[in-house]
Amino acid sequence: MPEPGTERGPRAAVRVGGAIDDEGLQRLLEGLKAVRDGDFSTRLPQVDDVLMNEVAVVFNGMVDQLALFTSEVTRVAREAGTDGKLGGQAAVPSVSGTWKDLTDSVNAMAGNLTGQVRDIAEVATAVAKGDLSQKITVEAKDFLLEEFQRLAQELQARSEELQAQQTKLQVSNAELEEKAELLARQNRDIEVKNFAIEQARQEIEERARQLALASKYKSEFLANMSHELRTPLTSLLILAGVLAQNSTQNLTPKQVEFAKVIQSAGTDLLRLINDILDLSKVEAGKMDIPHEPFPLRRLLDYVGTTFRPLTAEKGLDFQVTVEPNVPELLFTDEQRLRQVLRNLLSNAVKFTEDGRVELRVELVETIVSPPGALPHESLVAFSVVDTGIGIAEENLESIFGAFQQADGTTSRKYGGTGLGLSISREVAYLLGGEIRADSALGTGSTFTLYLPVARFAMAVGPDDPTGATEGTGGAQQRVLVVETEQNSLLTLLARGVAADVADSHGSVQVKAVSDPADAFEELNRDSYRCVVLDTSIPGTSALTFLKRLAEGPDPVEVPVLAYATRKLGAAQERLLHGHARAHPVELLPSLDVLRERIMLHISASELECGPPRLRGRKVLLVDDDARTVSAISGMLELHGLSVVHAPNGRKGIEELLADDGIDLILMDVMMPEMDGHATTAAIREMPRFAGLPIITVTAKAMDGDRERSLAAGANDYVTKPVNAKKLLACMERWLAD
Repeated sequence: MPEPGTERGPRAAVRVGGAIDDEGLQRLLEGLKAVRDGDFSTRLPQVDDVLMNEVAVVFNGMVDQLALFTSEVTRVAREAGTDGKLGGQAAVPSVSGTWKDLTDSVNAMAGNLTGQVRDIAEVATAVAKGDLSQKITVEAKDFLLEEFQRLAQELQARSEELQAQQTKLQVSNAELEEKAELLARQNRDIEVKNFAIEQARQEIEERARQLALASKYKSEFLANMSHELRTPLTSLLILAGVLAQNSTQNLTPKQVEFAKVIQSAGTDLLRLINDILDLSKVEAGKMDIPHEPFPLRRLLDYVGTTFRPLTAEKGLDFQVTVEPNVPELLFTDEQRLRQVLRNLLSNAVKFTEDGRVELRVELVETIVSPPGALPHESLVAFSVVDTGIGIAEENLESIFGAFQQADGTTSRKYGGTGLGLSISREVAYLLGGEIRADSALGTGSTFTLYLPVARFAMAVGPDDPTGATEGTGGAQQRVLVVETEQNSLLTLLARGVAADVADSHGSVQVKAVSDPADAFEELNRDSYRCVVLDTSIPGTSALTFLKRLAEGPDPVEVPVLAYATRKLGAAQERLLHGHARAHPVELLPSLDVLRERIMLHISASELECGPPRLRGRKVLLVDDDARTVSAISGMLELHGLSVVHAPNGRKGIEELLADDGIDLILMDVMMPEMDGHATTAAIREMPRFAGLPIITVTAKAMDGDRERSLAAGANDYVTKPVNAKKLLACMERWLAD
């Protein structure tokens, strides 16, 4: 300690008497100012003056406690406010009075702060966990607490907002849950419906499969039935044709007529079988429709020559009218168009007892076009109008069904199968058109075939002045008609027959003369298949012509088909019948029979002269049907061929191995033990028979049969009932070498 009177600081106070000098006061004042400014490092020096020393001790002690107090408060505040340490307490020893109160207040404030922060933390944690029910309780005790701690109020407000939002969210969640449940129900309903739809789809697929299978079975059934029906028809038609030919001249005219009736009936049955197969092909979508150009006049000539004799026989007026704006060249399937018109006109003639039948051809505009027409396309309408019995309105649609008729009872007046209209409607669809019917019971009917005009061209083809119909090949055949007026009833009938058989029998020319003398010149100039004679020509010309043919100096051997277009006198009839008993002339009772006879004589040429190169050839006929064997063998033997028979494929191979002279094989398809395809394939495996001609003969004339036969090794394919001309031509083609 400095000696009394010495300086302890830069400016030492000197004790003078019993009071503090000015210098000591100055230092005290500066120290107080430093404390006021927050500087707790200032100290008052000790001096010799007792009073000044006491003041220095008190001042310095106060500054030390204040510094300690400040340090502790700062530490607690820093820990709580900055460092995030809660629970801190200010430690100021040896304090009392106000200092102690201040220390306690700071510690209380720190405790309150810790509690509030902990409350805030608990509330924040609860909020974070979704519990918005917790609240913060704040007891404001002093200004430090006012800030809190204010923050609590903001947090409370936010908590209330969050609670309100949570309430809304809960409502939304409830709504979403309801919607989710509704959506789940809808999904379940959709799943149920989808399951039902899938089941329905599977059922539809199964039904479609069953329908396809049924269609396949139906096609197979029709093919098999076709075989079973065509097989006996082969023997019936061939043998009836042989008998009708009467090459041995040992049959009476009546027996020949019976044979021709049998052949005619067989032809009708064959037509019915073909209709059924046509319907099957249409339903299976396997009917081919080739489109080719042909003149409208040719179609109309066919209609006239076919139906004018039939309507004349029934005393009906028959007209064919064509509007001038109708195209003159058609582009479609002529044979199918003929088939449709033939069915419609045949029905009109059949169901009309008196009045008229008319075919009207015109160009029309319709609002509703048929399926095959383009929008707003003009149509050619073929309308068949009659004054017949008519059809009740409720039956107009049903008559187009297969085997359906307006009168389907067993006591019905009119016969028929009911297939014509069904086939006609389906064929019309395939041609790109349709058939519509308009009728009233007792007043007649109108059936109209609509075809798109775009399928037709406007060019005009050349006329055919000879009346000949071009066929598919072969030498041209001729029919001579003798009647008073040219292009009259019998001529038109003969031309209709020629048009019908052109595809299967080749070109047929119909020549008409009005004078018997001219007829003799024609017969001496050219060969004719037959003569059609009108026995009602004036005077005795018909009988004189017949006698000259049979008994004159220059007799001509030619079949004569005689028909009276007008009623004959009793004397004329007796003379004609007397001549017919002694000479080969047929007196025919109706135009239908005359038509059949003309067709038979045209087709009879097939049986009369086989190709010379076939004579002496040996044929192996492999067939299990005795009737077919007898018919084909008899026909082939008439043409100079020898026939070896085998009842099945195995026997056929045995016959082939045993006989080196076989030139050709006719192979049936449907046989027991070993069918025709298997037999053909087995023969082709033998090198020595690799070049032997094999012709498949079958009644199973369905799509793909020809390809299967050829794939098995056959050279060609002929369908039953066998057309003799086609079979002979096919055999000649493969034996040409």
